[in-house]
Amino acid sequence: GINSIGDFAFSGCSGLTSVNLSNSLTYIGTNAFQGAGLLSVELPTSLSGIPESAFDVCSELKSVYLPDNVESISANAFRNCTKLDSIFSKRIVPPVADATSFSNVKKLPYLLK
Repeated sequence: GINSIGDFAFSGCSGLTSVNLSNSLTYIGTNAFQGAGLLSVELPTSLSGIPESAFDVCSELKSVYLPDNVESISANAFRNCTKLDSIFSKRIVPPVADATSFSNVKKLPYLLK
């Protein structure tokens, strides 16, 4: 499977509504899905962090599923994801998030899966 997604790889792909990210994926680049039309994202267990602006301006994104091992969420990772209303995880202690990770996200419950 694919082990990395480069910087800006799917940036601006508003027609991209879903992705199937395999457990061989160890790297997502900055702005990789910025402005994509994703509705939901389930991150693979092989990732330990979410890079800067990875899902910035994914205005249709409603839910994110984090694996237990995601320890950090970088700056602007989910900025301007105005429909984001759920983050699901089995991790009891939420990942460390930058102060701007969720800028302009109106409500954000962290739900244990």
